[in-house]
Amino acid sequence: MSALPAIKTKPVPKVALVGVDAPSALLLRTTFQQLKIEAHALHTDPAAAMHKTKYEGCVLPLDDHAQGVLEAVRTSPRNRQITILGLSKTPHDVVRYAKFGINAVLKLPLDRQDTMRAVRSIHLLILHELRRYIRLPIVVEVLIETNSGNKIKGMTRDISYGGMSVNVPTRMGADTGVNLKFTLPNGEVVKMPANVLWFHPPDLVGLRYESTEEPRQMVRRWIDGFLEIS
Repeated sequence: MSALPAIKTKPVPKVALVGVDAPSALLLRTTFQQLKIEAHALHTDPAAAMHKTKYEGCVLPLDDHAQGVLEAVRTSPRNRQITILGLSKTPHDVVRYAKFGINAVLKLPLDRQDTMRAVRSIHLLILHELRRYIRLPIVVEVLIETNSGNKIKGMTRDISYGGMSVNVPTRMGADTGVNLKFTLPNGEVVKMPANVLWFHPPDLVGLRYESTEEPRQMVRRWIDGFLEIS
């Protein structure tokens, strides 16, 4: 009787915790573990580690030391497409590193519920299952201009082929026409009209693109490139 073929088990996805303080690291490890993702503190040189070991995600504070780590991640042949969760004390921290494609942000000090919410928002991307849904978690600054001339700055929570959800500092009414301006992580500036679909208190608004021309295609091309969809 011939031996049964060995059953191949899918590797457990790994997330690197870079420069994360001990209490935050413990909370993050516990949260990722609930979604069957391993999170390990990285004690060696992160740049060298990113070129040597394959990870599915990276968590790091968006402080003055983040530049080198983010450059190492995004230039690494093994890890240039991995999911990045930033830890931030101020919104400015996010803006200055937006070009690296930060997928989600958590405010320091960490809150347990916020941490679970953020990890859940990116876990399909870490597990390489987001292609089924194409709602890409990413954080970029957006300027929203209403028809009355009001200008509102927000930060995206996710971007899709047809729209985006944005955290904004003020309430917005549904069926409101607006104009969007934002810069994709690859440096392309996108300007196009949109419509407010919904507002979820206290600060999340859903926007649908109203353009079918080049600006919308710019977004689609960037998403496809980030997810390596040909």
